Amino acid sequence: MNEEKIKNLLGYLESLGFKNQAFEDKIRIVSNGNNQPFDLEHTVSFGVETIKFRIEFWWDHQFNAFKLVRYRAAYKSSPTAEDIVREYGPLAKGIYHVNSVYHDISGRMDDLYERFQSMDLESFTDIELYWELQQRLSHNPEKFEIKCFHNGPEGFIEYIIPVEKINANYELTTYKATLTPMPPIEHGLNNGIDTLALETLMKDIDWRNDRKLFTLHDDSDPEFTPEVEEIQSQMFRLATFPSGAFIVDQLSLKYWRGTTYFEDQIEQSAWDYEKTLPQRIQNFPITLKSRAAFNALCGRAIFQTRVYPFYVEKPAWTRFDFTAVGPNGSYICEVIPGFEKEDIRSELRNFPIPESQFEQIIDRLLLGDQAKTTLPDGKKVYLEANPEGKTINVYADSLKPIMVNFHFSPDWNPQQSVEFNDEVLKRVRRKNPVIKVDPTENKKKSQRRR
Repeated sequence: MNEEKIKNLLGYLESLGFKNQAFEDKIRIVSNGNNQPFDLEHTVSFGVETIKFRIEFWWDHQFNAFKLVRYRAAYKSSPTAEDIVREYGPLAKGIYHVNSVYHDISGRMDDLYERFQSMDLESFTDIELYWELQQRLSHNPEKFEIKCFHNGPEGFIEYIIPVEKINANYELTTYKATLTPMPPIEHGLNNGIDTLALETLMKDIDWRNDRKLFTLHDDSDPEFTPEVEEIQSQMFRLATFPSGAFIVDQLSLKYWRGTTYFEDQIEQSAWDYEKTLPQRIQNFPITLKSRAAFNALCGRAIFQTRVYPFYVEKPAWTRFDFTAVGPNGSYICEVIPGFEKEDIRSELRNFPIPESQFEQIIDRLLLGDQAKTTLPDGKKVYLEANPEGKTINVYADSLKPIMVNFHFSPDWNPQQSVEFNDEVLKRVRRKNPVIKVDPTENKKKSQRRR
């Protein structure tokens, strides 16, 4: 094995955290006309914890060089502890960096991954969390941040989760969520195109699933589905007029941001427009699902137990009041008692929906979701909990409110069934406690709206 190949092998070992002069000496000896398998031993210490590696090398006849094929790691949590032994290689757990092996074999990696599960990030964002944590822990940092996002028609939200090493273990307690709400689009006929109908088409497509968008044939351009072709054609025609170009910017941000293919088609004017939009920023505990944080920042009520920033004496609905900010910059919460799970179930019985679907819908409503369901006649509607009115709001597929009076009250006002109009949150005047939270002092202050 020539000098260049020896240096390449040593460089690869060093990139994995194996750096030892004895390695170079032995590799040079066995490379002198010998192509028999061999192994090296190396011990790495992490305080009182140690890992003893036995690294195996085989001769690769294709490249005429030795290659690392696998290694055995024997971990001790203390000098007197029993060994925990694992094998790492292409057919086992993969080739890891020394630091990654330490966090894996000691159980710290799985513990940290488990700590993230309460946020339910992987079902709501596109992050591959386990892989991301592996990459970060390979550097054995004292602190780091995990960032991920979710993009939807209502807005773009970014999550930043700080992680810090405390007493040799990684801890996380809160995360920051930043929502950029998307303003409503002023739909109409533009250059012969019904922009509301266009958005309806775009809403029904999963823009993150490339396999459902186009087919690739060898080196040719992608062959798009007829629906995607039609949308692209209408977007192109809209963009030829200034008023239409602005709608194209809005639609592309709503549906194409964060996608693997179409994000590249978003014009710079759209990114410039997004920078002008106001943001809503709030810290949440890791025990709050990322989906619930998104819904809360969108202005919807979520059903919560006593968790910061929702200091509620017992489980209740909470909703942010974006017109009021506490001394620490956090939004003030409104607490809405009543309308619990069984009340929602009772309201759902007013809909032509099989009871077998109730549990799934209830769980989503408690998280603040606008739960999409299909009625027997094929019509798609969105359901949303309205704890103030003790009812369920109903929206068409276009998210236009559908007025209902499930309480059969002669004094019912249609406005009571609508939590949102096109621009601002509408609420029925009420006397629910408003809790102000100053996390720096961890104190609660409450007042009542008059």
